[in-house]
Amino acid sequence: MAMVKIDRETIEQISKLVRISFSDEECEQYSKQLASIVSYVDQLESVAAKDVEPLSQLCGLKNVMREDEVTNTEMTDELLANAPMRQDGYLKVKVVK
Repeated sequence: MAMVKIDRETIEQISKLVRISFSDEECEQYSKQLASIVSYVDQLESVAAKDVEPLSQLCGLKNVMREDEVTNTEMTDELLANAPMRQDGYLKVKVVK
């Protein structure tokens, strides 16, 4: 399969979209890399996967939901004793702006 050509103009358009300027060397490097990626995707499109069901999970894991429960309150005082800042039985944190 022939390698797709990604020209400098395409790289410059991508550069504008992502708002990153590329040097001449980077343009050349990314041109080759993107062409390689596009060629690989073209190969994947040629695979006969018409009868293959979509797959979203490989190992059968499921999301397990449970109610939040307080299970161990005996260590609260010990934990708070190690906190650098605390107030009224809670951890105190700096304001995030």
